[in-house]
Amino acid sequence: MARIRSIHPPIFTDEGFVSLSMAARVLLMGIWTESDDHGVFEWKPVTLKMRVMPVDNVNIPELLAECEAADVIKRFIDGKSYGLVRNFCRYQKPKKPNYVHPIPPELFLYAGLNADGSLPVTHRSGTGTGKSPQREEGGGMMEEESEDEKEEGEKPAPSKLKLVSEEKAIPIDLNYEPSDRAVEYAYSLGMKKAELSSELSKFIAKAMTVRKVSFNPDMDFKLWCDRWLEFKREKNPDWRPVPPPVPEIDRSDWKIVVEGTQEHTCWNIVRRERNEMPLFLCKQVGPDGTVYERAAKCPTLYPPGFNDFGERIPPSAEDAA
Repeated sequence: MARIRSIHPPIFTDEGFVSLSMAARVLLMGIWTESDDHGVFEWKPVTLKMRVMPVDNVNIPELLAECEAADVIKRFIDGKSYGLVRNFCRYQKPKKPNYVHPIPPELFLYAGLNADGSLPVTHRSGTGTGKSPQREEGGGMMEEESEDEKEEGEKPAPSKLKLVSEEKAIPIDLNYEPSDRAVEYAYSLGMKKAELSSELSKFIAKAMTVRKVSFNPDMDFKLWCDRWLEFKREKNPDWRPVPPPVPEIDRSDWKIVVEGTQEHTCWNIVRRERNEMPLFLCKQVGPDGTVYERAAKCPTLYPPGFNDFGERIPPSAEDAA
């Protein structure tokens, strides 16, 4: 049975979440409502399509693969195929938890549980009203406990509440280096290498001046780059970023990998391990004129690390070859 879930504002700046397509984000939020209170859901694309996106022309298996590649969900097998939402137990706090599906012990930390499977202790300030921290099923109204259920001698809530974040604040100092994604983002705005170095120095100096800490330094640096772009356009309205030249790649001898084949599965396994998106599928025409409606071009038929039978090559054997 679907449940009402909370949406926490930091999700909109989470790197995994923002890397998803719009359809994948909607599916992910729909999965929250279909998961039990450990964040486990049955990996049934047809069922998810009918419950979450019944009128949308989308490919649920591809969206699930996209979410898995972004590491916002993880698939596992326990008699049946299940999925698990990352850090679900850290942010969803139902009043009466209902655990329906199994969860392997090795995935406790991924779900946001403690290593022993217990729920993490959160910092909350009691209000004495008995209100549920999260809306439950029903009319969607917040339920209050009766007077008999309230604890005797309960102290009133303090007038000023101190919010304690569950994420760890990271100081931005001279050791900070933006991730490859953040650097690529800066270049996509039209920054040159010298400008990137200059803006990074300014960003760090400003952060150290105000003793700034951040829960997502890369996102803060991207916002700094956005302001750099706005300043550029204010000074020169006709200025337009010049994208870096894209080197031409000879793909004439690349192989066509068709959806649903063993080589297609192997390539997507490798891309998930590299935290890359699944293969982009479109119409491809083979050397003999054969048209494949959903396929991709790859340097080799099977990815590195696999033999021609779709089997993993042991590292020692791969090195020897």
